[in-house]
Amino acid sequence: MRGLQYSVLLQSKTEGNVMANAIVGISVAVIVTVFVICNALRFFRTEMRHRSIHGASFRYFDVYED
Repeated sequence: MRGLQYSVLLQSKTEGNVMANAIVGISVAVIVTVFVICNALRFFRTEMRHRSIHGASFRYFDVYED
């Protein structure tokens, strides 16, 4: 009987750990996604500002010939 109680306790503890790991994993994924989206928006905002000042050149991908 004692082994069964320990087994049930261990199983519930393991399920709790799995749940905690899932919550942490989802939280990290959300934070990383928000970070990437914000950086992309900032990049395109500064690029549009650059284009409005300097014309339609896309400064990061233009190839200049000497």
